[in-house]
Amino acid sequence: ISENVLVDYEVPLIDETSFIVKGDILEKNSIFDWKDYVEVNDSKGNSLINFVILEGNVDTSIPGKYDLQFILNWNGESISKKVDFFVNE
Repeated sequence: ISENVLVDYEVPLIDETSFIVKGDILEKNSIFDWKDYVEVNDSKGNSLINFVILEGNVDTSIPGKYDLQFILNWNGESISKKVDFFVNE
């Protein structure tokens, strides 16, 4: 038996202010996990970290400036944030 069921469901919303990426100064040879610097939640408070893609990389064995781009793909839209990370000598 098959029935047509209508579900009143609204996709949770996201805006740029809900997508926070914080740059940092890292110590040489430290462990860099980009998820430690990203906070993103939808309008219902659910984490959307699994919908974020990182473009770029930080090699903590090499001091210098690293330009990273974080892209949130959600509900057919993309929000991009560029952030700098620095590795100390």
